[in-house]
Amino acid sequence: MFIICLVIIASAYYLAIRSIPEHNMSYNLKGLKNTTKIIRDKSNVPHIYGENDNDIFFALGFTHAQDRLWQMTLLRRAAQGRLSELFGKDTINTDILFRELGIYSSSKKSLEIQDSDTISALVAYSNGINEWINTVNKKALGRGAPEFFFFSKDIEPWRPEDSLAIVNLMAFRLTNAYQEEIIRGLALSQLTSEEYKYLFNMEKSNLKTTIKNSLYESKKRNFSETVFDLDNQRLEDRDLKGASNVFAASSFKSTSQYPLLANDPHLKLSAPSTWYLAHINLESNPVIGATIPGIPAILSGMTNKTAWGITTAYVDDQDILIEQLNPLNENQYRTEDGYVDFEIKKDKINIKGFPSKELIIRRSQNGPILTGEQFNLKEIIPEGYVGALSWSALSTKNTSLQAAIRVMKAQSVDEIISAGADYFAPAQNLVAADKNNIAMKTIGKIPNRNVNHETYAQTPANGWIANNRWRGYLPYSSNPEISAPKNGLVFNTNNKVVSEQFPNHISYDYGDTQRHKRLEKLLSSRPVHTLESFIEYQQDIISYTAQDILPVVTNTLWGKISTSDINNFSNTEKTALNLLAAWNGEMSKYLSEPLIYVAWMRNLQKEIVQDELKHLSRFFKKFDPDFIKRVFTQNKHINLWCDIRLTKELETCDYIAELSFKKTIKEITEKQGSDPKNWQWGDVHHAYHKHSTLGTIPLLDIIFNIKHPFSGGENTIQRAAIANSGLNPFENIQGAGYRGVYDLSDPDNSVYILATGQSGNPLSKNYDNLNILWNRGEYISMSKNIKDIKRGSLGTSFLHPM
Repeated sequence: MFIICLVIIASAYYLAIRSIPEHNMSYNLKGLKNTTKIIRDKSNVPHIYGENDNDIFFALGFTHAQDRLWQMTLLRRAAQGRLSELFGKDTINTDILFRELGIYSSSKKSLEIQDSDTISALVAYSNGINEWINTVNKKALGRGAPEFFFFSKDIEPWRPEDSLAIVNLMAFRLTNAYQEEIIRGLALSQLTSEEYKYLFNMEKSNLKTTIKNSLYESKKRNFSETVFDLDNQRLEDRDLKGASNVFAASSFKSTSQYPLLANDPHLKLSAPSTWYLAHINLESNPVIGATIPGIPAILSGMTNKTAWGITTAYVDDQDILIEQLNPLNENQYRTEDGYVDFEIKKDKINIKGFPSKELIIRRSQNGPILTGEQFNLKEIIPEGYVGALSWSALSTKNTSLQAAIRVMKAQSVDEIISAGADYFAPAQNLVAADKNNIAMKTIGKIPNRNVNHETYAQTPANGWIANNRWRGYLPYSSNPEISAPKNGLVFNTNNKVVSEQFPNHISYDYGDTQRHKRLEKLLSSRPVHTLESFIEYQQDIISYTAQDILPVVTNTLWGKISTSDINNFSNTEKTALNLLAAWNGEMSKYLSEPLIYVAWMRNLQKEIVQDELKHLSRFFKKFDPDFIKRVFTQNKHINLWCDIRLTKELETCDYIAELSFKKTIKEITEKQGSDPKNWQWGDVHHAYHKHSTLGTIPLLDIIFNIKHPFSGGENTIQRAAIANSGLNPFENIQGAGYRGVYDLSDPDNSVYILATGQSGNPLSKNYDNLNILWNRGEYISMSKNIKDIKRGSLGTSFLHPM
């Protein structure tokens, strides 16, 4: 029996190991015009050389498929709403949502309106992917990835619309606008208008009294404790939408007298990383930087003339419009001209191990109809009504990929900014540089809303009211823009870029108010900058938030331990408070202060919000320093947010601060011991790069997941956002999957790094080889010099036309 098991294990390993591609190979392939060369450097980054752009995109598709075939096909299935064919009932709700949204069908329609260069690139890229799939099948190369052995499905050919659908899938992952509308609607049903404005920091002038209309009043104030989880394969929740840092210095702010640009996009950490490095030698430019497998474009990178980077702009590009059903015919909905028919389509979801599920998909003039299961939508929409989603990404005129390809080919900042006009979603702040100039432009369609909108788009609104519907999009020229700044600096950390009120507000929700202040301080601290200083800023782990909020929250407690009230505190509590008093906010994995601070602030916010929000408090697990600061600085001694409603006493914010602090120290002591000086942030704060499908299976999780102690925190520039749930709420599950620093004085001096490795195959040495460098804050070179590339290279492949 032992010998049989050994033979089975050895055979499985042999089959799986064959899925690791050889890099010294020659292939005869269909779809090429000329021989194309792929040199894999010592870090397994492909450097692609060809005689025309179509062959280059073909080779990019070929290399993406060689290293990330499972990841690509999984993204495609998610966009198609076909995950349940592999995973059974666990993903049925996710599939229903994406079928209802119609991400794939709208992408297919938008293919027709792309320009000829984009269509050619998509076709060539698809051909490259398919030729690798054919090669895998012909040569029995381990099905292309080990994961395919666990799922008995053939790999369907890649189509151009698949790439467009993945762009739209990323757009969904990078926006939370409709979730925020629903959550504000739920909160409005629970809170008074004053409490609502206090929680969301809404100015009175931005809130009409009609926002609390009969639709909300008709809903009972009882809320299901069931949390609908869209994170199955694994879609980000509302606290983990896209975040990023991007900053640039002009020539007169750089020691080299040429611009510098740095970018580190933040997404949910995964194994492999969302990102993939590549160098493609297009006819217009050699381009190097970060791609997403499945998309034929470098999304953050540089040429010899230009550099660009992106952050999520948090544009309010989604609205929920409530449609009233015809009481006599549920296939009709109300408009200002009476009841009209929904567009109706029948669909079917195949579910592994279970009967298929029939779907009726409806669409109104305002967009696709959601069933109401998503994010407790049914809690704010009464019987007889449904919710439609207006969303820019679903436009059949969406040319976002076309814009990305034009950015790569641009020869100047002006051309990059001009290319952004074609971009729809996900909305981004695009920072660009050339040899002479730097600029920032918000790209993505911004809805043109009516100033007389019933709810100012803060919450779902009535779809039959014309004033609530979009009037197209604002002109691209009105999107926020900074060009040739006088101070020589542009930067964004998902912070607000304009202070206009509705309808020119851009968004009610932004990803950051904290990292921005720290980065501004760092950039203004030096008269000129270097590549090394930009690297230093990317790695910064000082929490501006801790420096700012602790004196506000802790002032009374610090005073107590120096007075007669000292006896109210244990030695452990006194030590912890003294540590915080002397702390500079450094979120090092070797320090105890970050653990005390983060755990305390989580408990403090929980104590403050759960009384008023009850079950809705689950949506507010993420520490909100702006909200807490408002609570503690505006009438904190009689603040109703701090008062506990169930008691007769009037509790103060200082009381809640002390209560939550003592609770925090007790919790940490139970797990870490009684001496705070021996606690370490890194004991609980691990960067967790989890495999999307096999990362939860015992034994396999050891092979497929990557985990290690990590510094930084939610609001540090080196962002390391925590889970806020599960057995270890302090686990770092979001951060910079890619970092790049671009030097236009010497492009080959630029540096970049991935959070994992280039390969998606855990049996490959390139699965996690870059993770060690990433964890240490190190980089690899971005040389485009052929001699540097070949030095220590892993091999050269030649793709010959058949």
